[in-house]
Amino acid sequence: MPTAGRGRSSNRFSHPSVQALLAAHPEESDPKRIIRRLAREKVAYAKALGWSGPPFNPRILTSIFGIRCKPVGHEILSEGRLIRYPDGKPWIEFRNDSLLGRQHFTILHEFAHTFFPDFSDCLPLNDVPVDIRAAPEKQFENLCD
Repeated sequence: MPTAGRGRSSNRFSHPSVQALLAAHPEESDPKRIIRRLAREKVAYAKALGWSGPPFNPRILTSIFGIRCKPVGHEILSEGRLIRYPDGKPWIEFRNDSLLGRQHFTILHEFAHTFFPDFSDCLPLNDVPVDIRAAPEKQFENLCD
């Protein structure tokens, strides 16, 4: 559904999570704008609770939203992943052997997955190498970057 004056269509976004995001925010046809707005809202919320903001440890930011982060030493086939633990809560696992800056990027990337309304129903692919993912999956992952 194009938004007046923008000439963009949600039809070019075929990933189900991107479609769900667009459906949840019908006033906007650009998923990048939606993600940026949601990120700003999360930061504003955290700051309203007393979070000091940048520079910061992203593990503190995600904890404000009930998401724990866990460094892992076992193979997870990627830099990080968003998973559901038995208690039903989302957790972010990230490689403990990555550089600190990469760990921070990975945590925030995985946190961005939670901005999608269906994230708990269809968690991102964690076991497929990026180079063989389909174009819709790459587009979805790029939005989380």
